[in-house]
Amino acid sequence: TPTFRHSIVCGNEMSWFDIDGETGSIFASGEIDREVMSSVTLTISVKEDHLPKSRFTSRSTSVRLVIDIEDENDNAPQFVGNDWYERGVLVEGAKKGTVVGTVKATDLDYASSGHVRYFIEPRSGAG
Repeated sequence: TPTFRHSIVCGNEMSWFDIDGETGSIFASGEIDREVMSSVTLTISVKEDHLPKSRFTSRSTSVRLVIDIEDENDNAPQFVGNDWYERGVLVEGAKKGTVVGTVKATDLDYASSGHVRYFIEPRSGAG
């Protein structure tokens, strides 16, 4: 009766995946980060072994498996420039709609997880 040995032979440089040698089940074995890599291509090999072993009774094949990594909203947006404040300028008597300043923020997450929205929070208390 043949036995099968599965292995990852290429593409697992980040050590993100492991394989059950008998069943061929592939599972995550490390912390996966989409901001590092958006997809991984593994080359999986399966070898059929017959006993007694000889070069005439062993057969193998391989397949490429592409794993797309979906993003998780795991990064907070960051303002570009000063870490804790920005300064705007407004001339006394300026008209409604006059630009006071501009802030810019970025988010390392992908697609909708990385979309940045700006808003002004209402003040709490009088000041």
